[in-house]
Amino acid sequence: MKVSCLSLHFFICLDLFAQTAEHEEELAEISEQRIIEINREIETRRAGIENIQSNAGIYDQSLIEAYWSLAELHNQLDDYESASEILLDALQITRINLGLYSAEQIRLLRLLIDNQIKAQDWRSVDDFYELKYLISSKAFSPRDTEYLDTLRFYGEWKLRVIRENLFNQS
Repeated sequence: MKVSCLSLHFFICLDLFAQTAEHEEELAEISEQRIIEINREIETRRAGIENIQSNAGIYDQSLIEAYWSLAELHNQLDDYESASEILLDALQITRINLGLYSAEQIRLLRLLIDNQIKAQDWRSVDDFYELKYLISSKAFSPRDTEYLDTLRFYGEWKLRVIRENLFNQS
């Protein structure tokens, strides 16, 4: 009885292992298909951006959202460097159209910070936190919750830099 029970467990385990392997292959195929879809969408969005640039100009405000959505696609591919470059373009257009200290930059800076954390580019993270703090201090009252949140996150970041010695990591 023990032998047949042991054999049964063995066959169940083999079956589960085979099902898991098949499931992983299906996931890999789905991921490859999704990557292809995202790359097609990136090309479509780039063409749309070029269209806006040629028709409305390279500093048109509608490019901010177009760059934002393109950066999101790059984030889905874990291409944080490209996403950050695109977000920097959006940040530049925001500063040109809405002013150097406009609060609208903060959402872009949050994404830039997140991307640089994922890429472990600690100096860039620090630079973006500094800029976010500067903009918040100019755009909001010291009693405003947005300013207080920025101050809290900035302080937490600085503590993390010290605790984890981030600037001295290779």
